[in-house]
Amino acid sequence: MATLSIMGTMYTARDGMVAQQAGLHITGQNTANVNTEGYSRRQVELVSKAGPPYGGNGVSVVGFKRYVDEFAA
Repeated sequence: MATLSIMGTMYTARDGMVAQQAGLHITGQNTANVNTEGYSRRQVELVSKAGPPYGGNGVSVVGFKRYVDEFAA
């Protein structure tokens, strides 16, 4: 069984908070621009930083995905 150090746990928590902060930022942009013509909704893409043997090394923001309404003219 893997032993987690205090610093490792703190870094994992930090990575999670940074990822959620990015998500809140994008949510704010989506909300503010809901009525802006031509604006497309975005979503944060996250990936697990899995490590041996069980993972648990946090999460990283790898990008943003745009959603375009193909029926909107």
